[in-house]
Amino acid sequence: SHLNGLLHAAAQQIVPGPRPDLKALLLDGKSNYVELPGGRTLLGDKPATGTMALWVRPDFDPAALPTGTWDGWVVIAYIQHHSENGLPDGANEIGFSIHANTLFAKVDGGTQFGPFPTLPCPLKQGQWTHLALTWTPDAIRLYVDGKPAAQVTGAFMPPQLDDTPALLGCHPSTHKYFFGGAIADFRLYTTALSPSEVAELP
Repeated sequence: SHLNGLLHAAAQQIVPGPRPDLKALLLDGKSNYVELPGGRTLLGDKPATGTMALWVRPDFDPAALPTGTWDGWVVIAYIQHHSENGLPDGANEIGFSIHANTLFAKVDGGTQFGPFPTLPCPLKQGQWTHLALTWTPDAIRLYVDGKPAAQVTGAFMPPQLDDTPALLGCHPSTHKYFFGGAIADFRLYTTALSPSEVAELP
């Protein structure tokens, strides 16, 4: 089924997407973001398996972002339990963020600092990249442009979710760390797609 979202703080700007059949939403990186239903509505209270995928085209250079503790964070897409945490580094969170030219593909059920897949940020200013994140009780995998890019294995607790709205382009706890650029074809699944299924998404 389709997701309905509410665009905050800006007029709707539709731009060409990464393929002729896709349109994209342009976010200004300053104040606007998309609000989706709460995490447990989207994925359930404790999603032990799932997939998050989308196209992104940043209008900034990830390598040029500040690298201080509180500076330079960018949130692409995030689902989390209610939290007062001031950074996208807490527990019970699922999503993509960037800091210190590192892409974080986070699925965390209570350990807060991982393990979860990270890699040098593959996003390039003005270029489309497809990101996909899958998780099961024993593996969390990150795909870039349909290809495996990083993974961690172990015994993972599922994230605990509530009615906190999921956000595209902004951090749910603080309503900060905006993404500037275009996003397209955001998808959520309650199952972990296989590598061949992920390869078909882009």
